[in-house]
Amino acid sequence: MRNRIVVIVIVAALALAAPGSAAVIKAQNGGLSADQLALLERVFEARAYLEVVGSYAEDRTGTETQLLTLEWEDQVFEFYDETEWEQAQTVINTAAGTNAQAQVRAAVTGEDWPPYVVSGEVRLVDDVLYVNASYEEPDASLPPLPEGWFAVPDIEAAQQEYPALVALQLDNVSRSEPAPLLENQQLIRDTATDVQLASAELADGTQADQITVTFGRDALLAVMTEDVEDAFQLALFGAMSDASYAALIVTLDAENRPLHVRTEIVLVAEGIDAAALSPDDFPPGMMLSFRFEGVEEQSYRQFDETFEPVAVPEGVATEPAS
Repeated sequence: MRNRIVVIVIVAALALAAPGSAAVIKAQNGGLSADQLALLERVFEARAYLEVVGSYAEDRTGTETQLLTLEWEDQVFEFYDETEWEQAQTVINTAAGTNAQAQVRAAVTGEDWPPYVVSGEVRLVDDVLYVNASYEEPDASLPPLPEGWFAVPDIEAAQQEYPALVALQLDNVSRSEPAPLLENQQLIRDTATDVQLASAELADGTQADQITVTFGRDALLAVMTEDVEDAFQLALFGAMSDASYAALIVTLDAENRPLHVRTEIVLVAEGIDAAALSPDDFPPGMMLSFRFEGVEEQSYRQFDETFEPVAVPEGVATEPAS
């Protein structure tokens, strides 16, 4: 059904909405001031620090909710998905690359399967990701998961075969930067709507700098529609209201090290004429609305401390078990 396609399209759009995508750069509102660009440089430097520091610990949590509503005559159909996830990992930067060990957990409520909780351990060793995950309450109606440790040479392929792995955010373990919004620095400079500096008080009472980078509706739309030719997708994106935005909030200590990063993204559209978008899939008069909200929190600590080396799990399967 088209309603499931709409949900997939909205989720897929997030990868484009993040300024880390490969979209062509589009300047917004005349660009940022010199002071704002200088603040961005501080954020970029903090990101780079995580790639060169010997080690650190990270706690990461996130929530994603998505509501798709179809209204037709006197009927209302709602499709809701929610995922809450958490990760606690230690990261060691070696001459050969980044190694990491993480405890992961996710709770999922959606349309495709009964609510479930999946948890386990993930290791990144010499550019190879290893996963050992299982349901906290197994249910035969849930999608299958391989037993024991297995190697994941391709995260996307593994998630297609084992959909429950999507909730565990495996790419976070294999990604060293604080957030996907920091991928393409020049794109951020040219699309960011605003950059602001404020003071924040840490738990121990010391002061820290807090830099907020905002992407308004037009900045999101410019990136999301780049290279998109499908009329259905373009109409969906174009229907986003001014309530749509993305924000990156970075807290830095006196040494410009990242202590906390919060990423927010909201996509909202209301009252879309579904039949006008796709008359073959929707009856005349059906209206479509959607709302996606994503929040991710990351805290960093124990910089340059000594952690136990990350080892390849024993008895690991070369390929996921069927």
